[in-house]
This record gives sequence, structure tokens and C-alpha cells, in this order.
Amino acid sequence: METCVNFKPQKYAVFWRMCPRPVKPINIMLSRHVLKDETTGQAPRCAHTTEFFEGLPNGVKHTDLIQLVQNLERKIGLSSAVVEHLRYLITHTRPVDWQPGGAPIVYRSVQMTATDRRRSERQIHNLERALYNAGMIQWNDTENYKRYGRRNEKGQIEYAFGVDLTPLGKMYHRLVELNERHKAYMAAFNEIKRKVSGLRRQILNKLNWAHEMAVDVDDLVERFSELPRVTANMTITALSDIYNQVRAIRSEIEELIADRQKAVADEAPNTPSETKENSDASAENFRHLQPTVSPQSIDIECNQDDDDDRKEVGEKFSHGLEHVTYDQVLKIASDEFVEHIRPSTASDPYADLVRAAIVRCHDLGIGRFAWIKASAIMGETAAAVSVIIIDRNRTRPLIPVVNPGGVLRGMTAKAKTGDLHLHRSIYAILKRDGEGK
Repeated sequence: METCVNFKPQKYAVFWRMCPRPVKPINIMLSRHVLKDETTGQAPRCAHTTEFFEGLPNGVKHTDLIQLVQNLERKIGLSSAVVEHLRYLITHTRPVDWQPGGAPIVYRSVQMTATDRRRSERQIHNLERALYNAGMIQWNDTENYKRYGRRNEKGQIEYAFGVDLTPLGKMYHRLVELNERHKAYMAAFNEIKRKVSGLRRQILNKLNWAHEMAVDVDDLVERFSELPRVTANMTITALSDIYNQVRAIRSEIEELIADRQKAVADEAPNTPSETKENSDASAENFRHLQPTVSPQSIDIECNQDDDDDRKEVGEKFSHGLEHVTYDQVLKIASDEFVEHIRPSTASDPYADLVRAAIVRCHDLGIGRFAWIKASAIMGETAAAVSVIIIDRNRTRPLIPVVNPGGVLRGMTAKAKTGDLHLHRSIYAILKRDGEGK
């Protein structure tokens, strides 16, 4: 028997059949809830569980299990396809099956299940195997793996052979505990993310002030631009690291601005003879997106070739941007938009908004032609502010924006006729946030 290992099956078929080989299971989807047969070494899926099912807690529906699993699908390592198949299985049970002493067994055949799900039978087996590995199902099959069952007049299962969801019912308390932990984690994550977005807005404002005061902040601008974006799959540790870096950058900018203000105050002559009428410090820092002059003198620059139509629009209409400040526009920007703002060493901060708006248009599904036309009609600055308003109104409680590209084209049409008033939209968002006038 030891020499037959060297024989090849094609030439020495008789000897090959005499060689001992490991016994392989007939079906790889074997149940871990039953003992193996001592003679075959296999774990048949046809054994019935005798453990009493205590049912779901009072007030809990079997559909609540679907919501719990959906919330935790990434945490427990399930794909969306597996969760969707679990939804299918749960919906093919009845509330009476989840009561004490019940049996939440789905005895629909694999062929019918594959037809309903528009999948192959092999795919159904693979999906059930993933649920079994997660400990959510077990099988109660016949010897030939056929699935069938019968209910009595009250709708209770008398006997059934198929997919048993009893393990999922027993996992309810564990799923609730994991869901509470997940909620606490996401609450902490969102809180840090909110602080990071607020610090980014503060830094952008302070960089604008630093440029106006001729403070050298090129190194800080480079460090701020190199900060990674906040993504949904980022860990809370990485997000906390970004938060600490943003805080450090803000502190350094504040120190530079404070030193510059102190130096200017020391250099200024402190004599009463040089008291002239000047604007208040707060009024000097009140920067407008457009010069506060007559609308007839406003000229909107555009990278496209000038024509009579665009020139006429630029001379007649300002779209209300002369009534808002850069700080107000930055306040209404969404956190996702702020993540795209990469400040440059240029003195004009609105160019950074334009570059961020171009990137954000891709995320919102706004076409390139819609952006080019909006920039040509209303100007790049007004087009960028329009994108900010559209992006923010996607989460508006009443009538949220669902088609950003269509809304931008509508705003472009209004801008051409002089009916676009961006400052009103900005004031409305500020009022909704509790920061309006």
C-alpha cells in the first residue's frame, strides 16, 4: 500500500482505487450545530434542532432584525448582497414563527428562491453559506436536501425543511448591543468631523485676513493644503489626528496675525493731531464679493470669448453678491465642499472657491457644459456661489434639491434675465442655521 502512492491513475487505475484517500464531504455547506457521523466523517444538514426557541422580545418585530443587520453589515463583515438575501428570507416568514416555541424556517425551494432573486442556484448557496458563517442561519433539510413544509389552520408550522433563522433570533440582544456601540462611535466621529469643518472655515477666513495684512503664511497654506480629506471609511483615530493638525495650524495663524497687529500698533504715531475720519476696524474687514458700486459699472470677467449677450448681462445684473461677504458664503458651504477648498498663496480667496466648485460639480453630477454656461452668463464667482447654495440645499427639510445640474441650469436662465438673487438664498440658509439676521 505504501508503493501505490507513486502510481498514476491513468496507467494503474486498479492500484489507484486501492489507495486510501481522505473522505470529502458531499456538500460544503455543512451545519456546525450537529455532530458528525462517526462512519462517514460528514456533518449532514438534515438533523433537526431540539433546542427550544424563546422567540423575540415583546414589542420586537421580525422586520426589526433587518434594520439591525443593515446598520451593522460592515461591522459584522456582510456584503450588501448577503444582507439583501437575508431580507428575502425574513420576509418569507410570519410573525407567528418568531413567537416562543415557533420555528422561523423558510422552506421555499432553492430553485424558486433563485427564480425570485434572479440568481443562479449556485449563487443562492453561496449567499446562504455567508449567512451561515456569520452564525445567522442553520439548515433543517431532508436527506436529499429538498425543502418543503406545512402550516396548520392557525398559520403555525407543523413541519418544515429548509433554512432555519433561529440563530438570527437568538442574536437579537447581541445585535442591539453592537448597534448601540455603532451609534456611539458614529456620534463621536460626526462630532469630530463637525469640529474639523469649523476649524477649516476659521483657517480660511484667517488666511484671508493674513493676506490683507501682508503676513507671510505661505508655509501654513502649504501645510493646510496637504491635509487629507475626511472620508466615510476613515477611522476615528485618523480623524482625530487631522483635528489636532488643524488646531495647530489655526493657533499658528492666530499668533502671526497677533504679532503683525502688535507691530502695526507700535509703528503707528500716537498723536492726537492725526485723527482723521476712518472706517471702523470691523467695517474695514467687511469684505464683499463684489464692489459696492452701481450695478451699471460691474464687469464680470470670463475666460470665454466676449459677446454682446454676456456683456449686456454683466453690465446690468450683479445677482446680489455685493450684499454678502466671504465669511457668510463660507458659513453656508457644506462640510464636503469645505473639504475641497485648497487655499493658495494668491490674495483673492474667491479663486479657491471657484476651484473647489469645479471639483464639487463632479461629485454632484453637474455636467461640464452646465458649469461653463453658468460661468459665462453670471461669472465664475457667482457660479461657484450657486454651486455652494445647490450643494447645501440638498439637505433642505422642505423640497430638497435632487437634480443639481437642472437647478444650476435654471439659475443660469434666471441670471440671464436678471431674476437671480443669490444673497436671498444665502440669508435664508443662514437663518435656517440660526445665524441669520
